[in-house]
Amino acid sequence: MTCPPMTGETVTAGDLEGYDVLVFKLHGLPGQPYWYGDNWQTALTAETVREANLDGVMVFAANCHAITPRGKAGEMVQALLDAGARAVVAGAGQNLASNWGMVGADLLGRWWVGGVGMGLGVERAFELAKMRLRVELGVVRDGKRRQAAEDALKFRVCKNDSANEQGRRV
Repeated sequence: MTCPPMTGETVTAGDLEGYDVLVFKLHGLPGQPYWYGDNWQTALTAETVREANLDGVMVFAANCHAITPRGKAGEMVQALLDAGARAVVAGAGQNLASNWGMVGADLLGRWWVGGVGMGLGVERAFELAKMRLRVELGVVRDGKRRQAAEDALKFRVCKNDSANEQGRRV
């Protein structure tokens, strides 16, 4: 789905359900209960996310400000966890991306999704994706690609320990 044509007004909780893995690449702002698409049009709201049944879903969010500067889940990441997501991989601050190719968070997400698809589990797939990104860092000479890779290496896995107490799979 892309925004537009999908928007926060047309996306429903059901649109998010039925997947093992969700990947988001939207714009985020600090403290906002929304993620944005092109031209800063609201693409997804925390309210819609919380209405979804995301039990056991693994999420990669290449969205700016998904994690707070203090390392805690931002509003949208917390909404994913509240909806039952098993884990959310995301970063703090401005996450660097490109519209001309895959860099930084794009590569980390690609390799993480590949790892979980092979059954490695959330953390193992994340560690292997970061290792591969470090190798990329060792050979890349372009300053912007290097900066994007360094930024993506700061991503972390967020889990909701209370989800386990509520009987959700974690």
